[in-house]
Amino acid sequence: MITKNEILEESRFFMGDNNSFLAIKNPKRRDMIKELVKKNLLLHFEERATLKRELKRRNVSFPASAESNELVAIAMTKKLNFDQFIL
Repeated sequence: MITKNEILEESRFFMGDNNSFLAIKNPKRRDMIKELVKKNLLLHFEERATLKRELKRRNVSFPASAESNELVAIAMTKKLNFDQFIL
């Protein structure tokens, strides 16, 4: 499951630096998830966060601004087994 910090990090990528999640002083994870579900963005956030989390865990370097398809390509190049981290 995606964490609060991952939601905030990915919101910069998907929504820009001036988005509603970053404007709130103490945003609640449940409220952010509700908003993402409304906007149909939760799956995109979770996919990108999971890929980045697994690449970091395996000490694979990647550009922070990489698109999801670029992250998948990097993971495939490094021969990561997707079955191990996709639920």
